[in-house]
Amino acid sequence: MGFNLLFLALAALFVGPLTLRIVGERRQILRFLDGLILVSVAGLVLGVFLPHAWATIGIAALPLFAGGLVVPTLAERLRHGVSNRVHSATVLVGVSALVLHAVTDGIGLAESGE
Repeated sequence: MGFNLLFLALAALFVGPLTLRIVGERRQILRFLDGLILVSVAGLVLGVFLPHAWATIGIAALPLFAGGLVVPTLAERLRHGVSNRVHSATVLVGVSALVLHAVTDGIGLAESGE
């Protein structure tokens, strides 16, 4: 079962780009998917992650939550004045971090025996 969870954690990284390639430029489908993802992520963060963080580390969860909202927003606004080269490097670092996160999640799930 652990290997299956690791596989699913890694396979999830390919679903987004594959879906975009399949959907192409169909604006209505892209708008629907954007809304679905926004609501899903907001539900996970507000309904699962934030309460768990609050139970684990207490009030310190709030500034971390706020930073998770503010930092990406500021980075995206500041990006407009930055060259494509810097933006590409930032995306590469972000995707690499996402892959590392998925791998460590999968390893953690495999080790826990769930």
